Amino acid sequence: MAEVTIQQLMDALPDFFVPDRAVGVNQIVQLNLAGEKGGDWVVHIHDQQIDVNRGNVTHPDLAVSGNAQDVLDMFTGKLDPMRAYMLGRIRLAGSMSQAMKFSRYFDIDMKRLRSIGAE
Repeated sequence: MAEVTIQQLMDALPDFFVPDRAVGVNQIVQLNLAGEKGGDWVVHIHDQQIDVNRGNVTHPDLAVSGNAQDVLDMFTGKLDPMRAYMLGRIRLAGSMSQAMKFSRYFDIDMKRLRSIGAE
């Protein structure tokens, strides 16, 4: 089975978004991901909706940088996000509480995510 790419994850992220968990949230998250098939992404959560686009913003509420594979491993449950942060594998600029809340806005269906990687 092929591995999921960052592009596939970002394309699928809106499908895993749970609007009821984001009531009253207005957050812009910048992802700067290095390594093979990395890239820069902006995730904007607002009005119980999500927009995911390639690119950069100048003043995000939260900026996450690290290796693309480490971020994929966090989303697929292979790497604990807190451990990745403590080991310096990902770096955050912004509020740690916002970073922890960000993951709660999603319900990642591992079976579906793995099937995306097999496409």
